[in-house]
Amino acid sequence: MSFFDKSCLVILMVVSAISLDDDQFNDLNMWIERQQIIEIINLISIPKANQTYNPKRCPQNKKEAVKDILKETYVIHKGKVDTTSIAKAGLSNFYPIPSQLDVINAQWKAGSQGVFYYVKSESDNQAILFQPLLNISPFGFVPPKSSSIKLTLPCSGKISGKVKVDLSFSFSSPKDRFTPVKAFTLTFYKQCLTTSQRRRLSIKCGCKKHCKRVKIKRIKSKRSLRRKDCMRHCRKKVQLLGLKNALKQ
Repeated sequence: MSFFDKSCLVILMVVSAISLDDDQFNDLNMWIERQQIIEIINLISIPKANQTYNPKRCPQNKKEAVKDILKETYVIHKGKVDTTSIAKAGLSNFYPIPSQLDVINAQWKAGSQGVFYYVKSESDNQAILFQPLLNISPFGFVPPKSSSIKLTLPCSGKISGKVKVDLSFSFSSPKDRFTPVKAFTLTFYKQCLTTSQRRRLSIKCGCKKHCKRVKIKRIKSKRSLRRKDCMRHCRKKVQLLGLKNALKQ
C-alpha cells in the first residue's frame, strides 16, 4: 500500500466535471509536474497516530512518500479529466496546502487544435486568504505548446485558518467561444497563518534543521550538545542576525 493510500492525501479534487470528449479537445492537457507535488508534500506535517493535524508543526522528511510520484500528474489528459491522477496529486480538507507555500504551478497545452477557455478563482474567506491570482487572462486561447499556469494564494497575514479555494475552468471551440459547454471545478484548501505565526514557524523549523546538522557534526567529533541548548542559541542568533544569516553555517 502506498503512502497516498495510507494517509488519504488528495490535493486537488474534482467537484464537478464534464468529460471533454469532443474530438476538438483531444490535444488538451493540463498537468502538475513531479517537483511541485514533492514540494507540497515535503512541507506538510503529517500527524502521528492519535494526533490531529497541526499547521504550526514542522514538516518531516518523507522519502517514502515521494518515491512513487509520477513525472507528470495529469488533471486533464487528452481532453478527459483524470480523477484518479487528481486524487494522487494532492491534499484534502485534512491536509491543506501548507502556509509556507504561496504559489502552485501547473502546465497546460492544446496542441494545434484551437481551444477557448474561461477561468475563475475564488477564496471562500477573503479575510484569511485574498482573492487567488492567476498569471493567465480570465479568458483566451489555451497555448498550443506547453505553458505555465501559476496560481498565487496570498494569505492576509492577519487571521489564521483554513480556506477553501475553487478554480473553475470552462472550454469551448473558437466558433462557440461565448457559449462554453465543457467545464469542471477544482477544489482544494489552503492553510494560512498570521505573519507572526509564520515567522515563528520558520524560525523553529529552520533551527531544528540547523541543530540536526550540528548534532551530526558533534557526534563525528565526539562532542556533545543538548538539543535544547542548540535551539536556544539558534533563536538568539536569529534575533541578532536574521533567519537567513543565522543559519548559513
